[in-house]
Amino acid sequence: MLSIRISAFFLFLALVESKIVHEDKKNANGRFRITYDDDVSDNCESLVMIGVGTNMGNGDYDILTSKVSTGKPIVTVFTDHQSGPVKLDEKKYANLYNSITEDLDAQIPVCEGKSPKIIIGGHSASGRASLQAMDKELLSSAPDGYIGLDPFQAQKEPTRSFKGTVPGTKIDPALPMLSWGFEKSTCSVNVDIAAKSAYELAGKDNRVFYRVANTGRSNRSIGHCEFADNGCKVGGLFSLPGCPSRRNGDVKDVMAESIQVFVAAVSKGDIQTSDFELDTSNAGVGIEVFVNSADVLVPNMAEL
Repeated sequence: MLSIRISAFFLFLALVESKIVHEDKKNANGRFRITYDDDVSDNCESLVMIGVGTNMGNGDYDILTSKVSTGKPIVTVFTDHQSGPVKLDEKKYANLYNSITEDLDAQIPVCEGKSPKIIIGGHSASGRASLQAMDKELLSSAPDGYIGLDPFQAQKEPTRSFKGTVPGTKIDPALPMLSWGFEKSTCSVNVDIAAKSAYELAGKDNRVFYRVANTGRSNRSIGHCEFADNGCKVGGLFSLPGCPSRRNGDVKDVMAESIQVFVAAVSKGDIQTSDFELDTSNAGVGIEVFVNSADVLVPNMAEL
């Protein structure tokens, strides 16, 4: 376990010097927003495709995608496979994924003629949809890695409730996985069956989990939608109950850096603890990282 502190200065300089491009696309299976750095040659060595969260759209993550793609040969795509607020449908997630990867040159022109490493994932409900799409073998080609942004629900055993059955989750132990989550539940997302659980279900030689300390008065505005530009704001106007909507650039800086490091690790086929020991400063919020065989420690909840 390592405590991480965050610095934004060098990422800020890189953003100023880069030429970030955003492109909106759609096909019969959904919508998606492509982000890449036009100043980077061979800028589709890796393709990261992450499904949007509940109530979110594919244009709600531009800050994070810009930071991920800046100065890197990474094309970052947020996908919206399901119209309306709910994003739980694994078949629709798979249909959009398949339609993009099977016709990559036309769907993502910047990747024309390339054979990128493909890393998929999901925020919130799309996390569950993406995990189920893999578990049920709905994807026409297996991804090279997975990124879970507080994926919900990622639980080992199925459960039943008045809302219906929540499926159990199995993760291929050979699949590299990066997950981001929080100490304290927000937006009704139980931290025990989100990022933490996804990490614990993944293979012990292929996993990374970053946990953000959102306890205590100073950090209570950080939570489940920290990945998005304006938090869990419906239509960019108002927040859902219990959903913090603080824009914390420092947190997104380290999220982006961790994704860049993870993409590089997937490309070389090896996840090493030392690669994820990010040397950062300017402590805005505490972040812990757990890698491979490390067990997730119980957080210090003394300052709830």
